Amino acid sequence: MNNVLLLNADWSPMQVLSWERATGLVLDEKVSVVADYARQIRSPSFVMPWPAVVTLKRYVRIKLSVGMTRRNVLARDRFTCQYCSMRPCTARGRPLLELLTIDHVVPRSRAVQGRVVLPWTGMRVGVGAWENLVASCIRCNQRKGARTPRQAGMPLARYPTTPSYTMMIAIALAEFRIPKEWRPFIPEETWRRL
Repeated sequence: MNNVLLLNADWSPMQVLSWERATGLVLDEKVSVVADYARQIRSPSFVMPWPAVVTLKRYVRIKLSVGMTRRNVLARDRFTCQYCSMRPCTARGRPLLELLTIDHVVPRSRAVQGRVVLPWTGMRVGVGAWENLVASCIRCNQRKGARTPRQAGMPLARYPTTPSYTMMIAIALAEFRIPKEWRPFIPEETWRRL
């Protein structure tokens, strides 16, 4: 229903929580409510404002590198095929992950000792490095096969890069309808990326 923006103790955005999880953290006194929706959560024993934005009471050191997962690769590429620019979505605008695959730009079959050379930079990277993986629809992935984009005549929409932590926060926020209560807490540079 109403999601809650979680801020670190320095008030930098960390993630989006369900209202149930945020309420539990408020009741456990691990977070403070800094903005609320114009409604209340009621139970027989208490009433509290419905949290919109909460901040941790203690600073949590964030690992600034982004984990290599299928979902993170798809999110970095905005859930869009990097060859044909198709973005499969539900009627509500949510990405259809089952219609997307991960493609090795330089195919695994071209790896020498687990490394490939990227044609656009000349850099040698691991075959499964961020810089060699892109989101692809099933059709384009099959069409490209074990060829490079140039050999297949399928240019990339943009070359893959290692995403920054702030880039991934911006992408995560883009998946949600941003309520007005969150806007003062989201950095302007993040808004420009949305």
